[in-house]
Amino acid sequence: MISIKSTDITGYKSYSISIKWLVLTYFLLSLGISIILRANTAAVDGFFAELGNVSAALASGSGFSNVFGPMSGPTAWCPVLNVLCYAAVFKIFGVKTVAAFWTLIVWRCLLFSISLWWLLKLDYTPRFNNFKIWLLPIFLGYTTLVIFRTGPKDAMFSIFFSVLTIYTLVGCWRNGLDPNRLNLFLLAILLPLTSISLAIGLVSFLIFLFLFKKLSLNKRDLVTAGTLLLLVFLSFSSWGIRNSKELGKFIPYKSNLWFEMYISNVVDDDGLLKYSNYRKYHPYTNTEVAEIYRLKGEVSFLQGYQNASVDYLINDPLDFIYKVVNRGINIFIFAKSERDIELADTENFNAQDVHKLEQAGLVVNNYWVCLETEPDEVQGALNDLTLDDPGLILSDWKKKSVISQARVNNIHDPNELLKGLLTSIIPTLAIIFGLIIPEIRKNTVFLVALFLFLLSIGPYLVISWTPRYQSFQLGFFTIFIFLMLAHLIQSYKGFRSGVKPQ
Repeated sequence: MISIKSTDITGYKSYSISIKWLVLTYFLLSLGISIILRANTAAVDGFFAELGNVSAALASGSGFSNVFGPMSGPTAWCPVLNVLCYAAVFKIFGVKTVAAFWTLIVWRCLLFSISLWWLLKLDYTPRFNNFKIWLLPIFLGYTTLVIFRTGPKDAMFSIFFSVLTIYTLVGCWRNGLDPNRLNLFLLAILLPLTSISLAIGLVSFLIFLFLFKKLSLNKRDLVTAGTLLLLVFLSFSSWGIRNSKELGKFIPYKSNLWFEMYISNVVDDDGLLKYSNYRKYHPYTNTEVAEIYRLKGEVSFLQGYQNASVDYLINDPLDFIYKVVNRGINIFIFAKSERDIELADTENFNAQDVHKLEQAGLVVNNYWVCLETEPDEVQGALNDLTLDDPGLILSDWKKKSVISQARVNNIHDPNELLKGLLTSIIPTLAIIFGLIIPEIRKNTVFLVALFLFLLSIGPYLVISWTPRYQSFQLGFFTIFIFLMLAHLIQSYKGFRSGVKPQ
């Protein structure tokens, strides 16, 4: 096999392929796929809900505010860096315009292309490096199935920075801090503004290098480490100080932790954040809750959810543990769909019946939000409402419940079924495979990726989970599956040739 340069990877037989061409291929394919999948939806895209609203306010000169509509006040609901990037696009191309939408689509494709560049540049050891070309279809497949069918959301930031962090920390493990100083300083400033998990991972890894890998404690490395810790502290504290001034509370990252804890645990049966939760409890989709938010202000509004969540954790810890376990099943075994609502046939219901259903919390904005409830419970609730036509309403509920249950469990949609498997059991099997196979288990890239993955998924496991959160982990999944695939291909080749793998 011919030797190749660092910018080339092994292709078919003795040929080598430029990483640049692979990245360009990915960029063009990803952009084309995005255009095909989103061509008819740009004008109605919500620019990712809260993020879009705060970015629009910032671009319009109102600062970090108005997360739930005009005049809803200052906010710390969204990560700072994500808002700044969106707001910059809105400032140049117009607030929530079609031009801004497509600019963000191109920006997303560019960020993913750079992420693929780093994935290809990583040194996985010579045996695995021979199969780097497989990173392209793995990463393209994941991003196409999981991300490109939606508008430009925050997953593009999570994947970009998770891959950059892996690339940088692997370099620090192998070559020390000095060759990676620029990336380290960049991450120390930006990670606290976009991913608290990765920021904690950066600091923890730095401490590990000094305590256990015994880096040379020369003056330059000590200065680098001290500067990094200072930058992380300043990045967190600067945002926290702003929030103290604007909101009256020091919030170093974002404010909605206890809110998600509440709607995913206190008032939910299985611990999964679903569309029905949003319809019933979230200010973005429930106008009554949004009005309460505006009247109270963000900090006072969230305090009630924090108090209720703390009481729940103290008084019902076993229920919380059950929900953590259920979230774990969805994260690591099979990711159910969150789309558990259906439109009720309210046009054929009596107006008074609709009002009673809304008052009872069974229907919100014409959507059934109780389709996972046991039929007997729904029957009892309808009986208590003394409806004019309970038979018609129960019949509609049963019909919509069947539709919703099939969708939640990904039964009738091959794409959703494949997505549920690709973002759960398949990467889990790849991780288990990697832990069993010595050459993967000892591989630096695998170890760093696994460490950061566990840190990244941890908050969602404990606090709140919805399938969208799996999209943040696609960079990690790509590495785990690539290493497993490369090992299997190499083993198969060795079996065919009669040569035992080294």
